[in-house]
Amino acid sequence: MRLPLPCRVAILCNRRSFSSSVPCLSASVEKTPKASTTKSDRQLILNVLSTLPSQREARHFLKRFNQVPQEKQQNADIHYRDLVAAPIQRADELLAASKRQEHVGLIKVDASLTEVELSAFAGTLVQLQKLGLTPIVVIEPNSSANRTRVIEDLFRVVEAIDGAGGKAMALYSGVYETKDEGNVSVQFRPIQTVISLNQIPVLAPLGHASARLTTITSRDALVSLSAALANDTRFRSPVKTIFVNHRGGFTVHGRPIGFVNLEDEYDDLRAALSDQHGGAQQQLDDLETVRTVLSVLPSSSSAIIASPVSSASLISNLITDKPLSSTSFDPTSFSSCFFKDANGPNTPTVLRQGLRVQFHPSLATLDLRRLQVLLEASFQKSLEADAFWKRMDNVMDGVILAGDYDGAAIVTNEPDPDGVGNPIAYLDKFSVAPTSQGIGVADILWKQLRKRYKDLSWRSRAANPVNKWYFDRSDGNLKLPGHYWVLFWYGSQGVKRLNSYKEMARNIPASFLSPQKS
Repeated sequence: MRLPLPCRVAILCNRRSFSSSVPCLSASVEKTPKASTTKSDRQLILNVLSTLPSQREARHFLKRFNQVPQEKQQNADIHYRDLVAAPIQRADELLAASKRQEHVGLIKVDASLTEVELSAFAGTLVQLQKLGLTPIVVIEPNSSANRTRVIEDLFRVVEAIDGAGGKAMALYSGVYETKDEGNVSVQFRPIQTVISLNQIPVLAPLGHASARLTTITSRDALVSLSAALANDTRFRSPVKTIFVNHRGGFTVHGRPIGFVNLEDEYDDLRAALSDQHGGAQQQLDDLETVRTVLSVLPSSSSAIIASPVSSASLISNLITDKPLSSTSFDPTSFSSCFFKDANGPNTPTVLRQGLRVQFHPSLATLDLRRLQVLLEASFQKSLEADAFWKRMDNVMDGVILAGDYDGAAIVTNEPDPDGVGNPIAYLDKFSVAPTSQGIGVADILWKQLRKRYKDLSWRSRAANPVNKWYFDRSDGNLKLPGHYWVLFWYGSQGVKRLNSYKEMARNIPASFLSPQKS
């Protein structure tokens, strides 16, 4: 591969100074006017509109990404020679002048992507940046790649971002340092400098060891970088970790997996991935890397593994912060989060560090006081406690509890109003503590519901802002005549037993006190 002249000059400079402590950086090549900007912005708008976020999801996104846009830098098109000549204090000065904290996204890009794939993802990366994410890209070279090939792949990524209308800068020296005991440390200043210039840093997994520049694994590069970011007070900890490869997300025996709660499902997923052939080792490596990275980040952070063609899905996940499709039950799988209609390749997988999940078949093993506090905080109403717990004693099937009373799903067995059918599984309460929102509790609970209950029905107020979330996860819905309730259901029995569902939903008593009584 023949590199453009500025890239070749930068590489030659780096070869003469492998042992130097001065960070080696190289900006993208000079760009021609971006005639496709209008088209790119139009595509971004279409991708955002296609996410169809609920009001709650939109508010959550705006709350997380409420920073004031940076003013354009006069010297945005800075090149290698300018950065080398700049005082080392420049990074701190630029950071001090910034009016916002960055919402960092750690991005791992497979260097074996084709030019078409790389171009597609570069366009997505630029769109994510416009939406408020600050990407830090680490390339994953082929296992047999030498230093020269790693640097060539590095500039392929830089040039792809440049071609998509973004600004990127290659960092191939001065960031990582390997210790004798095998640990990798991060010099964060070069990354901060690039970010302060409103450009995307693209890192090569190369580190200094005993005055030599050597290759390190992309896993070590990501893990050490995530730890450095988590401990840096000038930037917010990463909100997203994105792995981009040919195949997309995890698959088990040819079926794609949409969501993984690592705290509760790691062992099962690892066993399932190990028990298959074809790409299993790479999936296992990604699983281990994501688990380690998320373990050092805040619980609100999440990871997504996707293919380059998943542009709309990645944007949807950034805005809604949820898995990219509703889930369905598959009793033969290790979990219940297979996509309904996704039988092909390239389906993304969302992962969270998550919470431990417990199932309580009776009230006896629950702390009812804490459960009541959770319900009242979630619904912002006072529970009519005596009547509610008395009813639960008679009809409760079980409570799915997430974490330390971070969320709960209460399911009852309601008698068939016609007196002829089996009891109806009814989701009486679905609650997430306000203090636990944004860490995937709702998705964790819902996944367990799909795993345990083949058919389920529930009702919600017609004005409930959460209904968009319910619409996405139900197989059917019906507004009850003369009532302000909407009936939802999933499973094959929904249409067959619709009349029973309707009558049952009408008869369920209110659980909370009216405002006059509370």
